[in-house]
Amino acid sequence: MLKLRMRFRKEGFTAFISHLDLMRTMQRSFARAGLNASHTEGFNPHVYVSMVLPLSVGHESVTELMDFEYDGEPPVDFVEKMNAALPPGIVAEEVYEGGLKSKFLAKASYDLRMFYDNGTPPDAAEKIEKLFQAPVIIEKRSKRGFGETDIAPLVYGIKCDAVENGLVAHVLVAAGATTLNPAYLATAIEKYLPEVKPDFVKYLRTGVFTAEGEKFR
Repeated sequence: MLKLRMRFRKEGFTAFISHLDLMRTMQRSFARAGLNASHTEGFNPHVYVSMVLPLSVGHESVTELMDFEYDGEPPVDFVEKMNAALPPGIVAEEVYEGGLKSKFLAKASYDLRMFYDNGTPPDAAEKIEKLFQAPVIIEKRSKRGFGETDIAPLVYGIKCDAVENGLVAHVLVAAGATTLNPAYLATAIEKYLPEVKPDFVKYLRTGVFTAEGEKFR
């Protein structure tokens, strides 16, 4: 029995699949593809899958990771078979053995596409980049409930580029043992910089990394 990891993309309308529904989608796709993934024991056996750093609903990603166990050697055309069974918007990229343990996951990069209905406000990019250089206190949910938290130490970098009808903020934030949902960045902009608050924000995860900045895989 092999412990394997699959890297995949989740884009378009599939961004709105919940975490549990995504796991069910993957389980059913194994069966449709005729792939021999290991099943749980008990009255209702199913393929056990585990997502590394699950995404929030509505967020897209080009770097999603899923762990599972496989009986025997996976076929050389595993990715092709999986993609033939997956719904549009979910695309398997590679499958491999020996993935890093989750404890080594420390950072994640995102693109925040910020739209402005009436044009990008003057100096918006500069103001947003400077915002997280000082304490940024927001209400953040934790296992203990809601409380005020300074999220600035969890933002390791932010660079804004102008695009049509808005900005793209390329951000690097904490992930793993301590994870910062990128949606809190938009919350902070609305609180501290209401004059440059975007009318709509799209979120795209672009990478996951170790503490040393190496790709987590």
